[in-house]
Amino acid sequence: MFEGVRTFVYNRRRGIATTVGFVGGFYLAARYVMERLEEIREQVVQEKTARENLRRRFRQNQQDCTYTILALVPTLGDKILEEMDVESVTLKLQMQSKAAKSRMQTLSSSASEVNTSSLSLNTDQPSITSSIELSMPSPARVGFDSESSQSHIGSAQSWVEQFTADHSSSAPSEIDQSLHDGPPAPSSPTSSSGAHLSDSVTSASASLVSATNSERVSQLIESLHSVRSDYINSHPAAPNEDASLTTKSKAELWREVKILTFTRTLTILYSTTLLSLLTHIQLNLLGRYKYVQSVLEMEREQKLKERQSLQATLTNLFWNAANISNSSSSTSLLNEEIGSALGLFGNGQTGHTERKYLTLSWWLLNVGWREVGDRVRVAVEAIFDEVSLKAKLGMEDLERLIKDTRQKVEFSHSQQSSNTVQDASALPPRRISFLPSLIPVTPEGLKDVLEKGGLPPHLTDIDDTAFLQLVEDTREFISSADFGQVLETCLDHASDILFDGLRRMVFPDGASTEGPSHLDKIRLAGMLPGVARWSHAAIYGTPNEIVEGLAEVRELAGFSAIIYSSYADTFR
Repeated sequence: MFEGVRTFVYNRRRGIATTVGFVGGFYLAARYVMERLEEIREQVVQEKTARENLRRRFRQNQQDCTYTILALVPTLGDKILEEMDVESVTLKLQMQSKAAKSRMQTLSSSASEVNTSSLSLNTDQPSITSSIELSMPSPARVGFDSESSQSHIGSAQSWVEQFTADHSSSAPSEIDQSLHDGPPAPSSPTSSSGAHLSDSVTSASASLVSATNSERVSQLIESLHSVRSDYINSHPAAPNEDASLTTKSKAELWREVKILTFTRTLTILYSTTLLSLLTHIQLNLLGRYKYVQSVLEMEREQKLKERQSLQATLTNLFWNAANISNSSSSTSLLNEEIGSALGLFGNGQTGHTERKYLTLSWWLLNVGWREVGDRVRVAVEAIFDEVSLKAKLGMEDLERLIKDTRQKVEFSHSQQSSNTVQDASALPPRRISFLPSLIPVTPEGLKDVLEKGGLPPHLTDIDDTAFLQLVEDTREFISSADFGQVLETCLDHASDILFDGLRRMVFPDGASTEGPSHLDKIRLAGMLPGVARWSHAAIYGTPNEIVEGLAEVRELAGFSAIIYSSYADTFR
């Protein structure tokens, strides 16, 4: 039986060998394919997991950026609102107007008291009334001349009522000027000075007949003389010079309110936008290094497990003693390899480096915004000085003025001197770099930030390779063309938010969207309160429209993604 089987196999040995070889090769090929497919599947799963992990980390990082900006904006806003205090200038202007109005009311009330008492005097004593009328100071005799004063003595309407009727609708400055100037009285020397007024009062008192009327009239004249003296003492300058100084002071205050209101609004707009971009750069740079650190640490753990499993095989058991030294050396080499790949965060100083790097925002919050504010003020003065406070503007006009101001802030037409004469208007404008306003550009500035930023003394050393590398990367991203494009897009978006807010606050019924209309135009002075209120809403509003709006800008998200994922060349 065995012989027959042997003969059968022998006779068909070639076919059986071919079949076995074919089946074995097919099995090995199938197994190889299955293993490769399994590896590809695991690789796809790992890549998918890595992408999901990266996407999750990136989204969380953007949320951290928003929360950080929201935490820093009140600090920035407090400093801007404190140094650009529009409300204090407005209060000075209101106090000045109220003081002028109070002086006018005091003079009117005193004059009315004199008028009431003069009407109650006995009509058979014309000398008393004549003496009072002749002793009146020049401001109280507005509308009277030396010849017609006697006709007004016996009339029912007194000189106070005539003055009030003529000047009740006048502005305080005009009233002050009329009080000082008044019509000339060539034949009446009593209108020259307060000393002459006292002489007239003395002579009038001497001519009184009735003792009772004399006492009453003397008290009233002394009261009027006191008001007159107080007014002259508070205005020691000459009459014409005093009126011009008062008008000039009010004009300067109104101009300061106008310029400071728009300067503060645009400074908040620029500073908040720059703070958002700086925070995105900082946190995405840190997020990138942390992500790479986590990936390399996972790779180190995986390689260590593979080597440990290899050393645990049956063959290595016989040379276990000999491989102990090799295992420790390979592990140290692996740790050194991974540590060098970690780069910035391979020295175990991750927390200190991160803390020092995030302290750089102190520069913008305390120094940089002032540089931005100075540049904004120059642009606002160049644009809005030509616009009168009485000019009626619509929403389209206000948008045009703000956009013109932005052009002067963000671009410069000045060119370096050259031998060839060129038309400056034909040259393209040069975009201004906000790098000096965002982070210090000198080692002394970095040292100053670390010292004043609240860090302990042992962390103020700038000779830190990891910290300097982060600062250098930040400067490169700020100086890139992508940053300029993203900044322009974010400023456009923030300006749209500003315009929407002004439509709600400046125009009560909302500006017309179908076209310009005279009903939608109001005076520039009437716009200032709404513009000032928007500054407070932009800082303390909940939710913050600018910060939340910038978080939704696609260009900013794309720029953050570029920063977060630009680790291929650094960690290759």
